[in-house]
Parts: sequence; C-alpha cells; structure tokens
Amino acid sequence: MLALPMAEFWPAFNEEAMRKLDGAEIVQPVIYAAGNARREFQEFFARKRRTASGSSDYHGLGPVGLCRTYVFVREAGEPGILQALREGHTVVYDRLDAVLR
Repeated sequence: MLALPMAEFWPAFNEEAMRKLDGAEIVQPVIYAAGNARREFQEFFARKRRTASGSSDYHGLGPVGLCRTYVFVREAGEPGILQALREGHTVVYDRLDAVLR
C-alpha cells in the first residue's frame, strides 16, 4: 500500500514497482491543504487500478478520522483482512462522500 502518492514521488514507481504495488491512498487530509494533491492521488491511482485506501493519520494537516477506509472481509482476523485488501474489497470516504467503491 502506498501512502501519499504525490507527483514528486512518481519517478520511483517504474513498471516493476507498479507491478508489486497492491494499493494506494486516494484520500488523506493533505488533499484539502495542498493544491494539486487530490488530482495527483487520483492520477496515480488511475495508472493501474488497485486497492484504494484512505486514512487520517495525523501530519498536522487535518483531524484524525476525516478520511477512512472500510474493508469488507469474509473472515475476521489478519488473513481475512489481507485477502480483502488484495481483492480490492474496500470503500473509501472523504469528508463529503464515498470516493471509490
């Protein structure tokens, strides 16, 4: 899972790195504070759709809980969560609505 997929980090993601990547953040409070962040997150995700995530880890840019990911599992516990993430069974919400289902 890639956190904060800002354009400045894109050069590190060649084809091999993209093949290995299983998910990326598409919302994080930085999208409300940094001019192009929302567009950059969405453009990175569009390069190769994978599992979407959203988080509100605190970096001084917004309150915790503003963005979140719901993971739909068949089996409780770590194996079930990992399977659900690998299969893209997530829904991501920002402060307004579902971003990706």
